[in-house]
Amino acid sequence: MTTTEWISNYHRYLDEFEFISKTEFKIVFDKLRSIDPHDFVRPDTWFPNQISAKGYVWFLIQRELLLHRLN
Repeated sequence: MTTTEWISNYHRYLDEFEFISKTEFKIVFDKLRSIDPHDFVRPDTWFPNQISAKGYVWFLIQRELLLHRLN
């Protein structure tokens, strides 16, 4: 999966993860939606499959959850 494909799927991936998450984490999803997905990847980034592409979004969610809890 190319960077362009990942960027076009980014908000859909967030929606999928938010659907199965607790409502108290909405603030984290809102924050990630407010950030341009171009800021998370470089033009030469690629993912071997959709699972790894979603895994990267999951990593971003987990990082934000951790940062949110530390503040």
